[in-house]
Amino acid sequence: MRIFYLNINSFLGDSSIKKALAERGALNCIRECRNDRLNLIIANLLFEKIKTEKYDIVFLSEFDPESMAAHYFKEKMEDDYVYGLPNAGNSIGSTIYSVTVCFLKRKICDNRSDKYETNKNVENILTWCEIGGKKENILPYICGVHFGNYMNTWKKNREIIYKNNPFIVVGDFNANKMKEESNKPFVDVCDSFKAQEVVNKQEKPTYRGITMIDRVITNIKGIEVEADDYYYKNGLSDHAALIVKVPEVIEMTE
Repeated sequence: MRIFYLNINSFLGDSSIKKALAERGALNCIRECRNDRLNLIIANLLFEKIKTEKYDIVFLSEFDPESMAAHYFKEKMEDDYVYGLPNAGNSIGSTIYSVTVCFLKRKICDNRSDKYETNKNVENILTWCEIGGKKENILPYICGVHFGNYMNTWKKNREIIYKNNPFIVVGDFNANKMKEESNKPFVDVCDSFKAQEVVNKQEKPTYRGITMIDRVITNIKGIEVEADDYYYKNGLSDHAALIVKVPEVIEMTE
């Protein structure tokens, strides 16, 4: 099984591109440009690249569910994937602009909404989306995340579950491994979950070619992680993607 994760920067491409457009008056902020047709071009390029790789599970962060680009992307994906929004009740709406969502290959998942869980709405930013982990499900707990200030809340919510079950967490932790203060919340999560980080094989930076803030935590043996900087280098995001390879036989680390 292969899991794909990418912070898509709201289909705005690389940050430098967004800045240049803003300086020309084309884009002022995410909310104002949510229906800009440039986003459709980026959404299509992302779809075409992801489609060729045939991932089993796709997590995308900074996904604006109500934008034109998001609707287009979902329609393109629906032949092969089931779309999963976080389970946030009535908080999904026009004010949501930065959500972590999931697309699952139809061959491994039906369309049951109870397989998607997340924290309740926090300032209209839904920061994690979780699948799997149920007795009738063949998947371990698999969680895509995008954290700013909410990592500790999520840790308290999932600590008992993750300590006793196989899990994989992949995403943008906004925790810089090279800075102790920034990295401490991430280390605390690993300690609380009795798990370890699996660093991408190339040890590539994942944000703008500078820092490694997109990371993987797991308690499963044999997990492999790769960083694909195609998306950053080609202006489709300001992040590299992470590809997580999961062995067929799931064994927890001791």
